[in-house]
Amino acid sequence: MKHFIFLILGLWTLLGFAISRPMSGPGYDSSAETLKGDLNRDVYVAITNAYVIRSKRSLFDRKTQEIYKNLEQNMGYLVGSIRLRLLGEEVWTYTVWESKEALDQFANSRQHVDAMYTSDSAIRQMRSLVFKVKASEIPLSWSQIEEIIQKEKMKEYKPL
Repeated sequence: MKHFIFLILGLWTLLGFAISRPMSGPGYDSSAETLKGDLNRDVYVAITNAYVIRSKRSLFDRKTQEIYKNLEQNMGYLVGSIRLRLLGEEVWTYTVWESKEALDQFANSRQHVDAMYTSDSAIRQMRSLVFKVKASEIPLSWSQIEEIIQKEKMKEYKPL
């Protein structure tokens, strides 16, 4: 019985444990852990939070990875990261953009729209939030992002 309890506690921990990819992108100096260029300029942060149907998680993860690998091809993209629960249903993305126009251009790009359409059947719920900060505030930690998400109303999307 004691081993069973430890097994359940271990699985519970894995379900709640989140890992994140290190911040990377063409506008980010990873050794200085800051954006390149003028730190007094405004930049736009986009946060997405998805709850994925567990049985279809691999489809969603594959599409997310494809988008993430190609982000640097988008004008105005500075830096980003992905965070996910190892065995859970929750996934976050965090990207930083030079302008709202660059972010909108990416969001409406064929690659992004196709990925959203293809992975739609795997999404139970999707939310997003875009806000402006000074470049000097980047990188935001995931704990800071969680605080912002708790305070700000995220835009919710229903599957197509």
